[in-house]
Amino acid sequence: MYQSGYLTIRDYDERFGQYDLDYPNEEAKSGFLNSLSQLYAPDLIDSDVSVVRFVKDVERGDVDSFMNRFTAFLSGNSHLIQGDLELYFQNTMSIMFKMMGLYVKTEYHTSSGRIDIVMETDSFVYVIELKRDQPPDIALQQIEAKGYDRPFLASGKKIIRLGINFSSQTRTVDGWKVAE
Repeated sequence: MYQSGYLTIRDYDERFGQYDLDYPNEEAKSGFLNSLSQLYAPDLIDSDVSVVRFVKDVERGDVDSFMNRFTAFLSGNSHLIQGDLELYFQNTMSIMFKMMGLYVKTEYHTSSGRIDIVMETDSFVYVIELKRDQPPDIALQQIEAKGYDRPFLASGKKIIRLGINFSSQTRTVDGWKVAE
């Protein structure tokens, strides 16, 4: 498709070996979308819950975007295989972040308690507290009261405090709140 002129290379992500393609003009776009796309790309690979999109959201500090993706991911799973305990959600979230190649620690011990999840990128430290069937404000209050961010204050990175509530009824994210 590239060699025939229907697509052009807009960008290349060397880290993931992924090309960002675009149409050279409106005529090529219309022709591709109206006829050829069904032959060449019946199932789009770059889904809303792709690992690449998750990683980029996390590395940009775009909490709302990666939380929307995580919520969609959990919502798409069968209720028959999902647990409703906070531990289930903590495990799922930490495994996802680890599979993305991110630095993740669960049950991170501090002088005043245990942080559910700590995740670090080159620019950010995410201090994540999870709750089940409680407002995310409760999680943020715990982060503040216990000083969970203190071990990372000297890192030079922006600290994102993230409180997340999971619903035992819907088995997905019920809300989140950020304090930076």
